[in-house]
Amino acid sequence: MKLQPTINGAAFDVYGARLLSHWKVEGGAPSWTFHQAKQSARFQIYSNSVELRKITLPVTIRATDDQDLGLCRAAFEAAMYAGAVELYLPDGFIYDAMLTGISDKIIMDGYHEITYTFSGSRFGRPETVKGLPGRSFTILGTRRADARINVTAGGAAKAYKIADYTFTDIKAGDRIVVDGIKKIVLLNGAPDILRCNLTDWPKFQPGRHRIQASDPFEITYRPAY
Repeated sequence: MKLQPTINGAAFDVYGARLLSHWKVEGGAPSWTFHQAKQSARFQIYSNSVELRKITLPVTIRATDDQDLGLCRAAFEAAMYAGAVELYLPDGFIYDAMLTGISDKIIMDGYHEITYTFSGSRFGRPETVKGLPGRSFTILGTRRADARINVTAGGAAKAYKIADYTFTDIKAGDRIVVDGIKKIVLLNGAPDILRCNLTDWPKFQPGRHRIQASDPFEITYRPAY
């Protein structure tokens, strides 16, 4: 079954738009910082940065006449001009993307072909890991993913630790959230970053992990590819 593309959750055909078969996603290779000694085949990698992918989406927009087409197109493009959009494409991945270019080709009255170009990152659907103290868990994807850690304290503690974070004066039943996706720390649903020794937001490389925990916890993330 062919997957229907969407933009911010709305199908392209809601706007009279149809994605053509020669759409493509390119690039995404990391950019490496490395050292290679003179006249040596060996090299040492120091770091890398994630490059955005180039997304090319050729679409046709059909309407009853040029005026109707203009209205359909304006509605389709509104979110693109407002900022980052979420694209769901037929490859089954989700892209956080920003518009970088538009190329028009007028075919006939009420029928345009338009190519939209975006830069963005590729993700899978959100995953939730239910973890237990002392047990390892697996993070999917090929790139480091921002994550949200949720835990409910099983007992009172002056210094309650979850992963790399320590919270002060925690009571039994307190609900703790360290949200590396929305960049917020919550205690019982209210922002309370001052009770936490936060120095960085939770992120996980793909693969097996084990974190410090006294109680069952949940980790929510979007696999990055």
